[in-house]
Amino acid sequence: MKYLLFLILFLPITLFANGDKDYFKQIELSNKNEIALVNGYEYYDTIVRVALDAIGISGIRVVIDKVSKESEESFGGSLEAHVEYINGVYYLYAEKMSREKAIDVISHEVIHIQQYQSKNLEYSIECGCVIYDNYQYYLGEVDYNNRPWEEDAFKYDNYLSSQVNKIIW
Repeated sequence: MKYLLFLILFLPITLFANGDKDYFKQIELSNKNEIALVNGYEYYDTIVRVALDAIGISGIRVVIDKVSKESEESFGGSLEAHVEYINGVYYLYAEKMSREKAIDVISHEVIHIQQYQSKNLEYSIECGCVIYDNYQYYLGEVDYNNRPWEEDAFKYDNYLSSQVNKIIW
């Protein structure tokens, strides 16, 4: 009998304590943007939706998928995440991360979406280069930390991730 009582009282606590203990609070999500989650990381779409709302972007489509080996090779190494804009759709590719890290990384990528939206950032198929502030950059010629669109994203991503954190935790 005492073992049954132990199982009834303590087993549920043990089961929940061993799971992913950091859950987002329940919030009402907007439908200002179309978000499609392909990579299976269930909370990424929430982060993207909240980040886009926080910076006032609406009316876009975002597909969230895993980073491919081809992408890593074209960027010259391992990637946590990146964004591409193809035929009116933003593709956000991201690796599996904790919720905390995902907020930081995805906030950075949403800044890139904002750069694309403002036409400040483009990828040109014709030259195989990135155009930022009307200047052409070839990825292989500019170190990641010296890319002006990355410098810009790093300047604002902490603010955006703090806004996202306030909303969803």
